[in-house]
Amino acid sequence: MREQDIKTIRAFLIALSQLELPLDESLQKQLHQLGEELAIDIEAAIESLRKLIYQHDFLKNLYTPALKSLQLAYQAQPRNKCILPLEDSEPESENRELENFLLPDNSLKLFQHILKSNDSVQTTKDTKNQLQTSPEIASLPPTSPDSSYLNTVDVYNHAWVYIFG
Repeated sequence: MREQDIKTIRAFLIALSQLELPLDESLQKQLHQLGEELAIDIEAAIESLRKLIYQHDFLKNLYTPALKSLQLAYQAQPRNKCILPLEDSEPESENRELENFLLPDNSLKLFQHILKSNDSVQTTKDTKNQLQTSPEIASLPPTSPDSSYLNTVDVYNHAWVYIFG
């Protein structure tokens, strides 16, 4: 899974958690179908999710700033530095760094559960509440200390989505 896919999931969950009312039946049905698709083809399901978000202004208006906030937080993180061994052959076209962005099975199953629930908004809020009370998540600063330009309130309010990735 690509880094952008994980950001999409995180930003979508932030957007869902900010909604006051449940989604209408038609939209909830589409999310349920995405949950089914997620089990078959993750990348296609995430692309379908993006299309769905941009079809609905109320989702797009919550998703866009959440995505921007996540991108700023990601850019503020220090990069891992490592020296790779020299190889005689040409490097493979596949980017091995993508392995770092694979979602753990449990968080992917949790995301699928949210999509397939009868009320994705409430399930997301319940998940958020459970994760925010988890000691591991509560102590997880998603950005480096030198990223003071970021709105730290937003960053820590959204720390719960970092379990998804």
